[in-house]
Amino acid sequence: MKAFGVLLFVGCAVLLYRKAGKISSSKYLWSAVSMFTIFIMISGHMWNQIRNPPYSSPGRDGRPGFIAQGFQNQFGLETQLVAVIYAVLSGTVISLISVVPKIENPTMQRVVVWVSMGLFAFMFSVLIQFFKVKNPGYPFTLMFK
Repeated sequence: MKAFGVLLFVGCAVLLYRKAGKISSSKYLWSAVSMFTIFIMISGHMWNQIRNPPYSSPGRDGRPGFIAQGFQNQFGLETQLVAVIYAVLSGTVISLISVVPKIENPTMQRVVVWVSMGLFAFMFSVLIQFFKVKNPGYPFTLMFK
């Protein structure tokens, strides 16, 4: 079993060495890796690594709770959900910046703009609701009450 692990490691190292020029020059790969790292870190992954919180906790009615109340508490699942929300929000902005101008058909361009803006407004209101669960005294909402 050790020989297989060493062989696998050496094979991956040789593959990376041969493809290093293509990997290091791919701006899309590096931008995707950078965005993934940013989403994970701003959503609270390092806090989870340092404090080691539970992944989720049962709520009052027995269903699993995935948002811990208060700013000093956090669940592992909450971090992942916030990262996905941030990823969708930035994806809609990226689609508005880079995809919409390339669409030739004005009707389709308008549809993509409205869908992207609607998804952005919806996901931003979900993010505000997460914040409202963490801080029940927060008075503002976007779509939901």
